[in-house]
Amino acid sequence: MSCRSESLTKYFQRTLLLNSFFCLFFFLHTVNLAAQEISVRPKLGLVLSGGGAHGIAHLGVIKVMEEAGLRPDYITGVSMGSIIGGMYAIGYS
Repeated sequence: MSCRSESLTKYFQRTLLLNSFFCLFFFLHTVNLAAQEISVRPKLGLVLSGGGAHGIAHLGVIKVMEEAGLRPDYITGVSMGSIIGGMYAIGYS
């Protein structure tokens, strides 16, 4: 074998070894996180659509969600939904 092919072989072996360590670390870290999150409540996202009339309807939906004890962790919206969602996120009810 030539010197160049030996160096390429060593390079690929080293790369394979490093990738294996990263995959193993990622797998173990994910398993650890999955075990920790069992007792944590699931995340809730609220998606609000656009349109002026829909914006008024969003207020009713948010009110009913609050009465049911549901507090969203993530809020996103389009057009009027983003305005309503932004106002709700900063504390307006």
